[in-house]
Parts: sequence; structure tokens; C-alpha cells
Amino acid sequence: MSGERAFLTHEEAGPLPAPPARPLRQPAAAPHADPVEQVLLHTRDLVDTAVSALRALPDQRLTALPARALAAPQELVAHVVGGARRTVTAALPGGPELLTVLRDALERHPTAADRPPLTVRLLVAGRLPVWLPPRITERAGVRSAGCGLTPTVVVDGRTALVWSEAADDDGAKGLLVKDEATVRSLGRLVDSAWAAAQPWADSRQLDGYLHTEIARQVLQRLRLGVTDAVAAREMAVSLRTYRRHVAEIMRCLDARTRFEAGVRAVESRLL
Repeated sequence: MSGERAFLTHEEAGPLPAPPARPLRQPAAAPHADPVEQVLLHTRDLVDTAVSALRALPDQRLTALPARALAAPQELVAHVVGGARRTVTAALPGGPELLTVLRDALERHPTAADRPPLTVRLLVAGRLPVWLPPRITERAGVRSAGCGLTPTVVVDGRTALVWSEAADDDGAKGLLVKDEATVRSLGRLVDSAWAAAQPWADSRQLDGYLHTEIARQVLQRLRLGVTDAVAAREMAVSLRTYRRHVAEIMRCLDARTRFEAGVRAVESRLL
């Protein structure tokens, strides 16, 4: 229904059912497991356990989020990030979809003369390309994790969005948490993952190159399916130079094919 909210308040949803008690699951250590990966896996288990424990507390300031709210979370993320005054910390595993939603919310974040710029920390999967609004970039940190994390967004240490891997019996697939003590605990878990992850020093360089005029021209021709020879002639560069730019763009976008590079360029609003 048009205009209907996709999520329920705590009062509307009613008390959340308490889950069956379960011990904290310890990640199995492979004979040659990466210690960083072990820390990240353990952190994910801690977050999952914390979410289960939160659902057993009827007096907490929680909102159950049904699957439909998180399938298209633009409105929800924009609402939470829009209220940020100091910090936004996010763990964003998987593909670029949730990162795109968060970036759009940061672009629309209201600015005010009496507020300092937002400090943003992003923990992303692998070498997922990261683009941020120019006014955010200077106070942003990006780190790369080699394994999946529970998707989490923490704002100002006061509000958090947490996604669950599977819906519970009532169809809830996440939580909007506004209890400050609980949010601080979730924030410490994400901080642990951040400390264990690898800094991604290339993010700003990738952002700069992909927004250059020559990269934009190459991306346009890739999207149109122009042959290398024709594209090089149109751009007045040698065939070897053109192909070098194509290879650099594919590397920056972590794309295995030219088609995949074009798709990711569109998703990231480079075109």
C-alpha cells in the first residue's frame, strides 16, 4: 500500500518472543586458519548471540524489522543515518547493494554549520569498491574483511540496525535498537572486527581514478559495446593505451569481465 511503513514500532509489534537458550558457538579453527578470519568469525557469532539475547528482553527499546523492511531498506537506512550527528560505523558484508544504500543515505545527510563533519567507518567484504560523497571522504575509514559479518550499522553509539541471517518465527529478520547500553555493546563487537581487519589504503585512489574524465569515456564505450579499435580512435589514443585503461578499470571495480565492469559502474553511479 502506498505510503505504508515497511516496519513496525515496538508497541505495534508487541513483545518479542524469547528464543531458546543456546551456548555461544565457537568457530572451528582450521589447521592453517587465518587468525584475522578467526577473530571475524568469532565476532559474527557474538553478534548473533547478542541479537538472540536482545529478543528475550521485552523492556528494551527495540523494533522488530520484518523481512520486507530489510529487502528494500532505503527508507529505513536513510532515517537512521539521517539522524547521525557524529559517527556512522557499518559492517557491510556481501555485494555492493547495501553499500549503495548507505552511500545514498550519507549523500542526503543534512549538514549544519554548528555540527562537525561526520566520521564514517566502513568494514566491507574483500576488495569491494567503495565510493563515498566527497564531503565524507576526508573523514572516512575503510577496512576489508576476508569473511562474512552480520550486517550492522551503528550511529552515534545510540542507534543500531542489525540484520539477522534468517527470519525468526514471527518473520522478523532484524532489529532497530535504541537502547544506548545495548548499542554500545554492539558497537564494541564491530570495533573488534574493525581492529582485526586490514586497512584498505587503495579506496581513495580508486575513487579518484574512476572519476577522471578518461575513465568516464572508457566506461561509456564499454557500456555501448564499442570495439577497442573504434574506441581508441574516437578517444585519439593508441589501442594499447585504451586497453591499459580498460584493464585498470576492471581492476578497480574488481570485475572479471567487461560486462561485469559495466554493471558495477552503473550500480556505483559512475555512469
